Formats: sequence, structure tokens, C-alpha cells
Amino acid sequence: MSESICNFLPPKQYVGEVRTVHFVYETDFYKMRQPFVQPIYYAYLITGGSATLSLCEREYALGVGDLFFGFAGCPFTLEAEGDFRYMYISFMGAGVPKLLESFKIDYATPVFRDMGHLLDFWFSAIVRINRVNAAVLSESVLLYTLSFLNGEGERSDRSSADNLFLMLVDYAENHFCDPDLSLSGLAETFAYTEKYLSYLFKKNMRLGFNEFVVNLRMQRAQALIQEGERSVTAIAYACGYKDALYFSKV
Repeated sequence: MSESICNFLPPKQYVGEVRTVHFVYETDFYKMRQPFVQPIYYAYLITGGSATLSLCEREYALGVGDLFFGFAGCPFTLEAEGDFRYMYISFMGAGVPKLLESFKIDYATPVFRDMGHLLDFWFSAIVRINRVNAAVLSESVLLYTLSFLNGEGERSDRSSADNLFLMLVDYAENHFCDPDLSLSGLAETFAYTEKYLSYLFKKNMRLGFNEFVVNLRMQRAQALIQEGERSVTAIAYACGYKDALYFSKV
């Protein structure tokens, strides 16, 4: 027989009204004018593709399942390619600042990771919305989403970007002998835009991804020559080049 569970609830952490205004599934943000400057607050859930969010002079790499907040009067931009999509709920009211404060959501912590478990809930809610239930349903989705936040949002993308860059370097060092290795391939593998990955390499290496790969291949070629390999064709193939003449030119 199951036991009853009783928890005493603390007083509300916010006062005044919190009212939702929009609940939208956005698939064509490219036609919108940037930077985005909103008069109210927004909660965005990424549903497809990837993008780079620039907000308050900080950048955040966004992917599917990431949740971020937009603040009234605070401009931000999104740079994305391909099939980037998201859903959002806008909200306003005198109680919003206190509500956000209770979950430690502010300009310094706008991004929350690993919220992919909310995707089905958001989708199931938006397809059921109508004139009668719109206000209650959208507010329920917003509050349900907030209930999963633990007050530990991502303050900046520095640590995540550093980790991503190290993974990219490790991947390149283990696959540079593959003639099909490319920045577009990495973008697809890691689910980020080519532009953002190129930015990471130039920022950390002071050279582009292609230059980095060429350096790896030339170091390998030198090692093979020192080991006694004399066939230019064999060296070229071993270093990721299909064309021995092009390898010789490089």
C-alpha cells in the first residue's frame, strides 16, 4: 500500500501578476529584424539546429534542448544556419522580476542546458491551444518549465566553448588522415554551425581549421620521411591526401 506524501509549501516567491502573452513555434526567424529588442520577457526552447546567442556582450552556443531567456529592453542576436527552430513563451507582469529572481534567472545567467525532456510537453501543449485554454495552458507550460530550473544557469559559454574546442582538436588529431575531414563535417557531427566552429579555432589557435589540419598532416608527413618512407604517393595517402601531386604542392 502506497503512503501519502505531504509537503508544506513555502509562501509564494513572487507577488503580483504573471501573465503570458504569446506561445509560438518559430521556424522562420531569418526574416526577422535583428537585434531582437523585446518590451516584455521571453522563454525560448531550442527545438532544432544550432545557433550562437549574443546577449550582454557574451556569447552562448545553443543546441536542441537548450533553454534561454530574453529580458525586457535587453537586445540580443541569434546567428544560425540551416534548420534552426525554437518555441517561445512571452510573459509580463509585476510579479515577473521576483519570479525570475527566485530561480536566479538574470542577464548573467540566461541559458539553461539539458532541457530536452521538455520538448514533447511544449509540442503537445501548443497543438492543443485554443481561445478557451490559451491563457491557462501557456502559463502552465511556463511555470512547469521553471520548476525544473535549479538556479544554476550558465553564466557564460566560456567553459562550454573551451570543452567544445578541446573536443574539436581531439577529433581532428584522430581523424586528420581521413581525406573527407572538413569543417562542414565537424559542424554536422557536433551539431554546431560552421561559422561558430571556425570562430573557436581562430580565437584559440590564431589560424583557421583548414590550416590546423594541414599542419597536422605536414607533421605526419615529416615523421614518415624521417622513418624512411620514400614513396610520395604512400605518404600522401597516409596523411589524408587523395592526390599525390596536390600533396607535393602543399
